Amino acid sequence: VFLMLSSGLESALYQEIRVKRGLSYYSDAYSVPLINESIYIFSACTENKRVDELKNVYSEIIENVDKYLTEDRFNNIISSLNIRNETKKILRYDNMCDLTRKDCIQLPKNINKITFDKVVGAAKKYINQKNMVIVC
Repeated sequence: VFLMLSSGLESALYQEIRVKRGLSYYSDAYSVPLINESIYIFSACTENKRVDELKNVYSEIIENVDKYLTEDRFNNIISSLNIRNETKKILRYDNMCDLTRKDCIQLPKNINKITFDKVVGAAKKYINQKNMVIVC
């Protein structure tokens, strides 16, 4: 879900924040692993006078997450992750986290069993104002 919303130039967050509104040069998302869970963080930077507009973009996407998740986007992300897994077989490691930390979030081995419907279902369940906080 987070990759679909935030990864690449075609992502909903990049399109809304950078392309359509010119609020920031970037839109980022990353996870912070905890003991048994992770915290996912979306970030962008803007001028003080446009902070409310940026917060509104995040609120809009959070409240209408299924509108921004498309099957095309899902297929592109899965394809990209499969390529990453194949590259990892050749290069042995694809980032420093693989070498230095055992607690890094790893891509599931059965990534092709993840379906678009499951992703949308998880998004509707977990990505909402109740589970997320917008901080400036």
